[in-house]
Order: sequence, then C-alpha cells, then structure tokens
Amino acid sequence: MKPQRIFPLLSLLLALAWGAATAQPSNDMALDGQLAQQYFQNNEFDKAAVLYESLFERTQSRVYFNYYLECLLKLEQHREAERAVKAQIRKNPQDLGYLVMLGKVLAAQGLDDQAQEQYEEAIRKMDGSLAQTTQLANAFLMEQKYDMAERIYLVARSKNADYPFHFELASVYAMQRDDAAMIKEYLDFLAKDHTRLSDIQTRLQYPIVNDPTGDLKRTLRMELLRRLQERGRSEETQNAFSELLIWLYTQDKDFENAMVQAEAIDRRNQENGFRLMSLGELALSNRDYAAAYRAFDYVAAKGSSTFYHNVARYKLLNVLYQQVASGLIQTQAEIQDLERRYATTIGELGRTVPLLRDLARLKAFHLQKPQEGMDLLQQAIGMPGIQADEKAQCQVELADIQLYLGDIWGAKLLYWQVEKQNEESPIGHEAKFKNARTSYYDGDFELAQAQLDILKSSTSKLIANDAFYLSQLIKDNLGQDSINTPLRKFAAAELLFLQNRPQQALDSLDAILERFPTSLLVDDIYFQKAKIHQRQRQFDLALGFYQKIAESFAQDLLGDDAIFAMAEINEFDTRDLEKAMEHYKRLIVEFPGSIYTEQARDRYRQLRGDFQ
Repeated sequence: MKPQRIFPLLSLLLALAWGAATAQPSNDMALDGQLAQQYFQNNEFDKAAVLYESLFERTQSRVYFNYYLECLLKLEQHREAERAVKAQIRKNPQDLGYLVMLGKVLAAQGLDDQAQEQYEEAIRKMDGSLAQTTQLANAFLMEQKYDMAERIYLVARSKNADYPFHFELASVYAMQRDDAAMIKEYLDFLAKDHTRLSDIQTRLQYPIVNDPTGDLKRTLRMELLRRLQERGRSEETQNAFSELLIWLYTQDKDFENAMVQAEAIDRRNQENGFRLMSLGELALSNRDYAAAYRAFDYVAAKGSSTFYHNVARYKLLNVLYQQVASGLIQTQAEIQDLERRYATTIGELGRTVPLLRDLARLKAFHLQKPQEGMDLLQQAIGMPGIQADEKAQCQVELADIQLYLGDIWGAKLLYWQVEKQNEESPIGHEAKFKNARTSYYDGDFELAQAQLDILKSSTSKLIANDAFYLSQLIKDNLGQDSINTPLRKFAAAELLFLQNRPQQALDSLDAILERFPTSLLVDDIYFQKAKIHQRQRQFDLALGFYQKIAESFAQDLLGDDAIFAMAEINEFDTRDLEKAMEHYKRLIVEFPGSIYTEQARDRYRQLRGDFQ
C-alpha cells in the first residue's frame, strides 16, 4: 500500500474554523477557548472537556463539539460521547456529519459493524447537493477515511449531474497516492472544461514537487500521450492536453519534447508561432541552446509574412551569440561565420538596435575589431526613433569597449553621462556602478568607494550586492601597505580579465599570491581565478577554486557566490544534477539572506523531481 499524502488544506480549514469559533465578542469566552486549547494540548482532557462543553452550549459551534467529543473519547467516556452525539443527531437531522461522529464513537468501542451501519445510513440519506456532500466528505476526511470520502463523492456524482466533483475526487486520490485515479479525474475534467487548465496545473504542482521517485510525472506523461493518440477528440481537447503536456515537460526542463507538442499545436491550429517563441525564451533562460535554436528556427521558417518572423531571426543569432559569450563557441571560424550571418540578416531585415548591439559586442570582444564595434554602436545611437533606454544601453556598451581598449577617461566620461541622464533608472545605476568600478581599476580607491556607497541602496539587488562587495573589498584592503600594492595589482588583474586577456590575468593573480601570501585578498583571488577558468570552460579548475572558498572562506563575502557558482556549473555545464541540488540546498540552509537564495530555492525544487 502506498503511503498517504496529507495535504495542508485540512489543517488550514481547522485553523480557520477555530479562528471563527474563538473570535467571539465575549472576552470570557475567548479566554475559555484559549484555556481549553491549552488543557487539550497538555493532555488534561477532563478539564478541557468541561470548558469545551460549556463553549459549545453557548455557541453551538461544531468546532467546539468536535473538541468536546475528542476529549470524551480520550477519557474513554464512550457512553457520554454516544449520548452527546445522538442528541445532536436529533437536533440536526440534516447534518449527516453527526452520523460519522457516531460511527467514530462506536468504532472506538470496537463496534466496527455498528459503526459501518452509521456510515451507510449517512450515504443513504445523501441528496447529492454540493453543500451536504462537502460537509459529509470532510467529516470522513477528518478521520482519514479516504475510501468513504471517495464513495461520498461518487454517490453525489450519480445524483448531481451538474457538478461532477472532479477536483474533490482528485484530492482524495492524491491523499491516497493513487496517482492514476487522480490523473484520470483531472484529465476527464479538462476534457469537459478547457478553461480549467491553469487550475489543474496549480493543483498538480504540489504532488509533482513532492514526487521524489518521478512516478507521478511518468504516469501523467504516459496518460496524456495515450489520450492524444486517441481518435475522435475535439481539437480544443487535444490542444488542452498538449498544453498540459508542454507544461509537464517544462517542469523537467525537457524543452525538446515540449517543442514537439508546441509544434503540433501550432500546425493543428495554424498559429503564428507564439508558443514556440515563449518556449524558446524559456529554454534560452535555462541555457538549453539547442532547444532555443530549434524553437526560433521553426518560427523563422514560417516565412517573412508571419508576425514573429523578424524577432525569431534576431533570436536565432542571439542564441549563437550567447554561446560565444559563454565560451561554448570558441573557434574563430565559427565566430566569423556568426559575424557574416549578422551582416546578412541586417541586410535583409534592416538595421535594428538589438542586431547592431549584438554585432558590435561580437566584433569588439570576440573578433578583436573594437573600432568596428564602436562604429556600429554609434550608428545605433544615431538611429531615428531610438528609445531612451536603448540609447543609454548602447552608450554603456560603447564605454565598455573604451574600457576594453584601456581608454579609462573616455569610458568614465561616457558612464557619467549615462548616469546623469538616467539617475533613477536601472541603466543609470548600472552606469554609476561601472563608473565606480572603472575608478577602482584605475587605482582611485577613495573615489570608487564614495560612488559605491551610494549604490548600496540601489533598487537592483544585483547592483547593490556588487557595490557592497567591491566597497568592502576596498575597505578591507585599503592601507595594507603605504601604496596599496596588493589591491592595485588585484584591480589590474581584474581589468586584464575584462579585456579578454585571461592568461595574463591568471599570471598576475598568481604573482600576488606568491608575493603577498598573507594578504586579505586570498579568497578574492581564488574567486577571480575560478571565474577565468569557468569562462574558458575549464570546469574542474573552476570548481576547485570555488570549493576552496566554500571550505575555507564560507562565512566571508564570497561564500554564497562560490556555492551558487558551483551549483550553476553542475546544473548547466557538467550536468551533475545531484551535486547541483546539494549546493542549492546548502545555500538555502546556510545563507537565508543571500540574494541567490530565492533563485536557489526555485532551482532546487525544479531539480528535486528530475529523475528521467
């Protein structure tokens, strides 16, 4: 027999009912209720029974009667319990829940056959109404008699054609861990009412997240595929089942199979590819570049007359660009081919800010053509009708290239201009942070720290966190010697990495460790070395340095950063999902205040049931 699932809903209902019962205008009654609950929790059932009986007589609240009856049963006062329940049956013949209570009292005396008679009588008296059915089923659910609750709903279904109780039965089957029956109820309901797809997804989320073996997901997937292959279903039903299957696949980040279903819906309905665009974005955000490329390629192939054609063409190139930026595409031949594809697309679709901006970055940082990159950004900035935030972003990237070329003052001036023109916006905060960081690269630590201190309260958590870290780095290391040699050398090494000179940066970092082995910068150096190796896709080396920080400097500023970085490498690069889960869990438990905690929690939940 499978273990039963106990949903938090019942506890919530009890808590709400208790609150309603105790929220009386009389302070004495409220105090009596609190005292009765305290006696009950302390197993002083004789004292609790007296108070609950009095409270019930004053309020006629079902909650108080439930507690009173429970006290009598704990005290084994079965005759008194039976008398009390029968009195309520006489007073409230329409409330079939009291028959369930009587059955409970009889069962407590070992009179199981008589108890069952009461249950059967309750079923015989049912009229099938929603209110009565819910009340009676809840009475059985409170006693964890799930088979009886199931019977109640099935009998009510036979008597009430207008309300089939699909959700209620599905919940009972979920508590019993009868996945096949639960899934049948949800899918039968979805076949009748396609508008309930979102509700069904929400209800399935809890059992799916708490499905460590993956059995439920496999059962749901197989049943959906079986139903999709059946003939005679309406197009709307097929679409609803496909949508649910897409959702299920995305829970496991199985974007390839999600694409199959999305393409089927798109062809069946002759749509314009909007589902594929959404899936492509989701796959791209999860670094599934192959699936993202497939999605955008599908939409682009629909032809220039379709609504999403131009965006899909750009997204196709952006998928490849992101692979270049992350180091997945490294050969000059592949990067040059991407450069040609950008030029061809611009020739066919015209110049757009996103296309020019991506191509500028590609030329400047990956093809050693910084001047061509700057020229493209200037073209974008001068385009008629360019949005203010797009213009500011291009200016920031223009300053990035100037910094890449070593033009410190030119970069600082442009960052400053963007900052002043966009003081209260995210792009303004980004420019201010980059300006402060440029002062840091230049060795002007006091100015950098003054600028960073303002950014600690930025509305962007990431910028605020980066500003805090860099400010603390300067504060901790400023004045270690008369000319701040270790900090200056470390800042210079970081600039080398930014300028895409990784080996020189590594050599500089090693030189600092050799010359200043007791410097407070040791963990920062490890972290920078890890980032360089990660960019070069040398994941074993990167993980080694991140692990050093996690072991020896976990409580310092970079502890949570290192653990999150290890989790991401394990999840997205080495595909060691068990290790990724370990790191996410550690981050959640040990660093509840980290900016990564919420993201780590989401990813941990996604991975927890990933047993394909």
